[in-house]
Amino acid sequence: MTISAAADVLAQSSEDSIIDLTSKPLRRSELEVGVAYDTNLQTAAECLIEALRRVERVSAEPPATLARQLSRWRVGSGLLHRFKPGS
Repeated sequence: MTISAAADVLAQSSEDSIIDLTSKPLRRSELEVGVAYDTNLQTAAECLIEALRRVERVSAEPPATLARQLSRWRVGSGLLHRFKPGS
């Protein structure tokens, strides 16, 4: 199996089974970003959501925003979004 083929196979395992998620029409991904502490987080999230909406394969379903990490210089966050896989 090639790396690209392996990357295309999304599976979720449990104790006794593997669920093949490649048959699902949408997949979930996270866009991780970091912004400076003095950044308006609402404005930053709105800009990122607008940028995601411009990507053809990204679902129109609103993404979830997450504050993930506070470091010395930035707030690390992410956008969980769904997309249509392509070939």
